Parts: sequence; structure tokens; C-alpha cells
Amino acid sequence: MPAVKFGFFADPDRTRYCYLRLRRLKKAIADMNVLDGVAAHLEAAVESGASPRDKLAAIERQIERLRVTSTSIWHQAPAPDVLAAALFGASKRAAGVLGELFSPVPTAAALGPAVSNWMDAGGLTLFNRLPSGTAFDRVGFHKTAFSALRIVGVAIKNHVSEIDDVLEAMKPFARFTQSIQLALTPAVAAEYLTACATGTGRWDGGALARRLQPLGVGLLMVEGDAVSQAVLPKTRAIDGESLNALMAAFGTRV
Repeated sequence: MPAVKFGFFADPDRTRYCYLRLRRLKKAIADMNVLDGVAAHLEAAVESGASPRDKLAAIERQIERLRVTSTSIWHQAPAPDVLAAALFGASKRAAGVLGELFSPVPTAAALGPAVSNWMDAGGLTLFNRLPSGTAFDRVGFHKTAFSALRIVGVAIKNHVSEIDDVLEAMKPFARFTQSIQLALTPAVAAEYLTACATGTGRWDGGALARRLQPLGVGLLMVEGDAVSQAVLPKTRAIDGESLNALMAAFGTRV
């Protein structure tokens, strides 16, 4: 029996393992070079000259061995998570298809245009300037005659070490927004899960979501020009005092 099952009805674009979209995962494991990288990362026993099908079978057998080994970081972890995390581990040392699989970027600034376009497509008008000290990199508002004012703040980060700090920094600003979002690449989100697993000795694919949800913070995945919602934010009403303070800080009226 194969070790990795994705589920017949799994949505290939909404379903993510280690923050890699299922559609991209399935496409990646059809590539011989990708399979070689994953097999090496997992130390799977692959015979010389093995076909792609045989290589994948060897990877699946190794995943199953790791999942049933009590001392393994992968003990009882979902098999697709193990495969996707192995893809991520292999991608950090690779170029080409494998190296680009988790959409890494050199700086957070590279994510800015995609996030701005996502906000614009959602009907949000970006504030031209942000007051000093704000935890957000983008703040947008939307108001019509028949709906309440909507203000969304987005923090854009490109390093795992910045995540906990920015989540703490956003707390005082929550009352000034209807919702707040953290924008990351799948590479940074996967690195966060990897760091958590290293610290605890066990893989936990929900570690980042559970860090965000009590704070009401949504998670945006940025993959090139595409931005998608991976964790929904908590929405809240903005009281009049907070709204007036926000408008004063931004030096504008809406």
C-alpha cells in the first residue's frame, strides 16, 4: 500500500501540506530531479537506474518507516506532511524546479507588489503613508454608502525569526483595524514549522495556524504574483474613538 494518500476529494489549490499547494506538490513529484532530491533528503534506499515510479515507491516506504519509528521527528505525522516537508528540506539546497517550489524571495520588499495588488483587487484603497512605529507594511480601507468602514492591516515578513516579534507588535494595533494579516511565502511558513519541530522533536503541521488564530491574525501565502488566504483572520468592529485616532495618525479622512 502506498504511504502517501492525498484524498480523492482534496482541492488541489486549497489543500496545503507544509504550506505547499497540493497541485504544486503533485506536479513536483513527477519530476525525476525532484525525486532524487527528496530521496537523498530522506535517505531513502533507491536502486541505481530506478524509474520515477520506483523512486517514489522507495520514498513512500521510507516515509512509512519514519512515521512508525517512535524516536523519529515524523512519528505519527501525516504522510503528505512528511513528503512536503522533505520537499522543503531538499529545496533549500537546490536550484531549478525544486529550488523554486516554495516560492522563496530574497527580501520582504519583493512581496510588496503582490500584496498591494491583492488588496486592490479586494476593493481596498491603500493609505499613501504609514505612521512611524506601525507594525504593518500595508494598510487599506474600503467604505461604501451601504457598508461599514473596513480597514485591513498587513505585515509582510520574509524571515522566520521575525514572525513572533511582529505578532506581538501587531497586538496594540488590532483595535484600529477590522482585520489583520501576516503575509509570508510558503518557504518562510515551512521554515517556521521546521523550527517548531526542531524545538519540540515532533512535526506539527498546525503549529503556525495555532500561533495565529488566538490572536485573530490571518495568513496570506504569497507565491510570485499570486496571493491566497491560508488562515482566515478574525474580524472585529472599530469603535469611534479608535477610528478617530487612526485617521489622525494617518493624517486623512475616509
